[in-house]
Amino acid sequence: MNLTAWYNGEPYHAAPMSLLLAHTALLRNVTDTGSITLTNAPLPVLKVMYTNAQGAMARILAAIFIPLAFAYVSACFVLLPVHERTTKAKLLQLMNGISATMYWGAMFLWDYLVFFIISILFIIPYAIFADLEFFGKYSESIGKHLENSCLAFC
Repeated sequence: MNLTAWYNGEPYHAAPMSLLLAHTALLRNVTDTGSITLTNAPLPVLKVMYTNAQGAMARILAAIFIPLAFAYVSACFVLLPVHERTTKAKLLQLMNGISATMYWGAMFLWDYLVFFIISILFIIPYAIFADLEFFGKYSESIGKHLENSCLAFC
């Protein structure tokens, strides 16, 4: 027997309800009687609801300025190779005997170090303030996230 249960994924209760109807159809196919009941409990409500305007403004500003800051971080990695190409510093280094592997390896290590420092500087305010705007009820886990980031980059 092939059974397909279609559901709308937008409401949270749709998937269990669709599964219930599919199982009820299977039960009635086998036994000709019977039914399965489903009790749906609502999702737990957070302790702090965001109803004040100050919290909404903080979330809006964070949504605007944090991606903007990351855009500048990613753009800063392009500046050094472009500057070295315009001033012919790369050519001078290659003419003095530095291999291309050593040159690009040093570029990678420098970019990696800069990215690591900037990432830590971005994470520190979250670790200090640990607002619910950013992490919700998991705001106490930022210390573990900072530790994992340090271990990953080192």
